[in-house]
Amino acid sequence: MKTRRTLSGLALAALLLAAAAAAAGPRVTAVVRTGNAPCGAVAAFGALWVANYRSGTVVRIDPRRNR
Repeated sequence: MKTRRTLSGLALAALLLAAAAAAAGPRVTAVVRTGNAPCGAVAAFGALWVANYRSGTVVRIDPRRNR
């Protein structure tokens, strides 16, 4: 019976930790300038690629360096 209580306590603690992490939500870690009219983005080849509508360019963002 003691083992069942211990496992129940661990399961409850894990559930509370997961709920707290989910409640925190996403947060901004970096702001990177991509142009004056970004219209689409895709992650590929270890980078984030952002298309700019007005200038007709594509910007590559390195997630490790945030630029």
